[in-house]
Amino acid sequence: MKLNIRNKLIVFAVLAIIVPLGLSALIILYQLSSFTNERSTERIKSDARVAKSVFDKRQENLRAAAQSVATSLARGGGRPAAPAAGPEPQDAAQPQAALRGTQDLLKNAQSASQVSFVAYLDTRGKVVAQHNGAPQGDAMYFADNVIVKDVINQAQTRTPEARSGAVVEDAAALEGVGLTERAKVGDVVKGLFLEAAAPIMSGDAIQGVVLLGQLVNKDVDVDPTASQQSIVNEIKETLYRDMREEGSVVIAMSEGSDNTIVTTNLPAGAQGGVLVGRKVKDAGGTFENPSYNEESFPAGAYVTSFVPIDSVSTEGTRTIGRIGVAIKEDWFTAIVRRVQWTIVGVTLVALIMAIAGAVVAARRLTRPIEELTEAANRISLGELDVPIAVRTDDEIGTLGESLDRMRISLKQAIERLRKR
Repeated sequence: MKLNIRNKLIVFAVLAIIVPLGLSALIILYQLSSFTNERSTERIKSDARVAKSVFDKRQENLRAAAQSVATSLARGGGRPAAPAAGPEPQDAAQPQAALRGTQDLLKNAQSASQVSFVAYLDTRGKVVAQHNGAPQGDAMYFADNVIVKDVINQAQTRTPEARSGAVVEDAAALEGVGLTERAKVGDVVKGLFLEAAAPIMSGDAIQGVVLLGQLVNKDVDVDPTASQQSIVNEIKETLYRDMREEGSVVIAMSEGSDNTIVTTNLPAGAQGGVLVGRKVKDAGGTFENPSYNEESFPAGAYVTSFVPIDSVSTEGTRTIGRIGVAIKEDWFTAIVRRVQWTIVGVTLVALIMAIAGAVVAARRLTRPIEELTEAANRISLGELDVPIAVRTDDEIGTLGESLDRMRISLKQAIERLRKR
């Protein structure tokens, strides 16, 4: 079906408005999406670095606590003597009393520092005393601890200092300090710890080492009334106080290519609680350039970014975990959606106004043409008495005047023919 002039004018007017408006909208959306993706990537990577900085600050606090305990023990005479051998019961009570005093000091330090364990080790790494009672088994479950080794080596070379770091402890160490049940996360049978060790000195000689450890596994399950907040909750308060529902903190233990969540405040979804024991994606990443991933969790789609947790010692550096953040994708795309809906609304309003304006303009433009068409039909039927009243200041008005002169000329010619 052919379009008449009015419809052609309407279509032309609508296209003249919608096409440029649509192209402008697409360009704006593209630039906005690119800008949003760039900013979201920068934001979440920056958050991952802040999370690692808070994690490292906790290590520094542990180191200060370890040094304080070591100083207290050194003032009390260093390592408690082993129980005396032989039949001298009056002397045997002295080392036992010293040992009990050391255990009381360790217990008080554990309570004051809100750490998971405090242990007193000799220079071989053997546990002499710990906050929760007597050592277990052969008491050698910290003998291979990299931080303890470093502290002993440094002290023996006349440069004693406290050290701290992240360490993965095996099942024997967990059992030794009574943390086996708390450390269990899915199929993980090890514990990720923040630890600090300080040498106990007697003059220039090292008498032993005090070791403090804070278990990271499921640390959100720690008594909420404790004075020391869980690590992941502290980081979330630092980063996401105003977006509690959208942002979460994740700490994973790494073994090979597996990264298993051991503590988080990321919701587990409809079943409630938090998501632990699940593997997370990781694209490597460093502190300077954290990883960036998009991942689906039970609570929804998230963008994640991780920084490695390294165990550093004189033996080298090894990545033992990942710390990072997870933010719902909806939070990043909300502004894009708002602009999209705004553009859609503006486009619809513009389309309606364009159609309405085009219809009115087309009617005003084509009405004189319709009147001229009707006048031409009357002239063809011999009706020459009705004047053509089209008066516009354009070509159509000129055409109307020409038709009216033609009507008058025809009428006069017919009258002359009749007079003959």
